[in-house]
Amino acid sequence: MKSQLKKFIQDEDIAIAAINSPNLVVLSGETEKIKTFSEKLNELNIENRILFTSHAYHSKMMEPAIEPFIDEFKHITMNKPSAPFISSLTGTWITDEQATDSKFWAAQLRNTVRFSDGIKELQKINNIVLVEVGPGRALSTMAGQHKKETGKQIIVTTLTQPNEDADDSSNFLNAIGKLWISGIKIEWENFHKDKRRRKLHLPGYQFDRKSYWIEPPKRDNLKQKSESDSSAPVVQSIKKEKVKKVIQGEAMSRKEYIAGILKEILEELSGINKSELDESKTFLELGFDSLL
Repeated sequence: MKSQLKKFIQDEDIAIAAINSPNLVVLSGETEKIKTFSEKLNELNIENRILFTSHAYHSKMMEPAIEPFIDEFKHITMNKPSAPFISSLTGTWITDEQATDSKFWAAQLRNTVRFSDGIKELQKINNIVLVEVGPGRALSTMAGQHKKETGKQIIVTTLTQPNEDADDSSNFLNAIGKLWISGIKIEWENFHKDKRRRKLHLPGYQFDRKSYWIEPPKRDNLKQKSESDSSAPVVQSIKKEKVKKVIQGEAMSRKEYIAGILKEILEELSGINKSELDESKTFLELGFDSLL
């Protein structure tokens, strides 16, 4: 992709700052040249927008900062990494030599961020779980744009977005739950550290002390049923007419009609008011696993 972009740009003053996904690239350079290039993209109907930043990061305009940046490493003791990680400069696993080389870190000021290559490297692992640590979902969104050919790829965010109607604590607990469901081992001792917890034995469903025992039909009920059978065609006709209206779009949509029926069934089985049932949640998230 990088070689193809360079042929398209044809301007040494405009650099490829980052390749974030197969269809998402960031360019960097002088303000006027970036604006001119943006207009060129608009003429070609290529979607783009100008990012407002303090510096033209990852372009040749950052070269004067490289040597001073290297000098700052003279006051830092550099050690070999204790855990493996992907370098955004190479798009692959960091080596001990790179991690302890000041010039390697300084080169990140000037060169392209290869986020997309890093995700592709991680996708070589059969089943992966990606966790975005920090606010927003920018990295999760870009990672989700990479199709994984084999195995599973689960992406989990930990904190809320500015426009999200939830608090960070709830979102974080939700993230912990998703990780646990995905098979990630949670260190519960650290999670509950310095907190008082008590174990309670609770039923896996809403317990309202309501009996659901099916009683055998009584003779009187059977007689009433046979008498009411004569009105069955009328009821059936009404239902057919209702379904016909749904299909023709004169009433509620087919999806709304079916969702309403399912809510009534679940309300009858669980005792939970149908207005409290969230359609966006799965069967298990609603706590109906005990009905399976």
